[in-house]
Formats: sequence, C-alpha cells, structure tokens
Amino acid sequence: MMYLGLSLAMGMVLFTFGACERQGPPPKPIGSATNKHVEETPATPSRMDADTLIQNMKTPMENARQTEDLLKGAADRTQQQSDQLTR
Repeated sequence: MMYLGLSLAMGMVLFTFGACERQGPPPKPIGSATNKHVEETPATPSRMDADTLIQNMKTPMENARQTEDLLKGAADRTQQQSDQLTR
C-alpha cells in the first residue's frame, strides 16, 4: 500500500511538472505569415496635436459665423424692403 501511495504521489508530481513544461505561447494562426506587413508598420499616433484640434474646432465656428452674418444681412434687407412698401 505504501508503494501505491508513493507511486501515485510521484505520478502527480511528474504530471504537474509536465503540464507546466508544455505551456508556452499559443501558436500563431495559419495566416499570420501574410500579415507580416501589419506587424512591421509603425502605429499611427492616436492623439492629434493641439493645432490640429484647434483648427478642427475653429472651422465649424467660422462657417457658422459666416452663415449667421449672411442670414442677418438678408433679414435686414427684407425688413428694409417691407418698411419701404408699408410707407
């Protein structure tokens, strides 16, 4: 019985070390050789610089301001024309 317990314990130890030894990085997918260009290209910067951010905010504001001025001018002209007709 002692021999059975000892061999069982040794078997568990060997199994544990064998399982740890076999673990490693997972194998690469089959198509990984074709994606080599993706791994070699440098990553694009994810953050834009401050000037680009400011310009991206200014452009819509400028467009809105120009549109507002155009509409105010048209409204003023319409108001003047209606005032002239009512006199």
